[in-house]
Amino acid sequence: MIQLNTPYPATAYLMGFLQQHQARLQLHVAQADPALELFLRLFSRAGLTAVRDALQAGAGAAGAKTSAAVQQFIDDSDAYIHTVDAVIRFLQGRDPLLALRIVARNFLPEGPRFAALGDADATEATFSWAFGNLGLADAAKHLASLYVD
Repeated sequence: MIQLNTPYPATAYLMGFLQQHQARLQLHVAQADPALELFLRLFSRAGLTAVRDALQAGAGAAGAKTSAAVQQFIDDSDAYIHTVDAVIRFLQGRDPLLALRIVARNFLPEGPRFAALGDADATEATFSWAFGNLGLADAAKHLASLYVD
């Protein structure tokens, strides 16, 4: 997974070339992004439920050690599972109104990636400086990207 907000360019170039020659070569051409497909399978209610169940099974094994980040996910897994589909819809541009709830800093479970932001008051001052008054959607996308990272 290189960059999820844009398709991998080589596949677009290859598809364009093949489309130019599809009639002569009798090809059916379609483009797919396996990294995005994997991400969307993983970051869904069903995907995170399966991850949580596997992690809990592994954590229950004798002598198993888990990192702080993994333990935080296990502890907050219900919140992640409850919010993941809405966050993905927001990141895909299908639910822009969710931005207000995201920037309020009480909707998303906040893992280790949020630690650098500080509390909600500090975040508001930082976001005002970084994104301005009109940057609500950009600030929410930033928080949502920390959530999925």
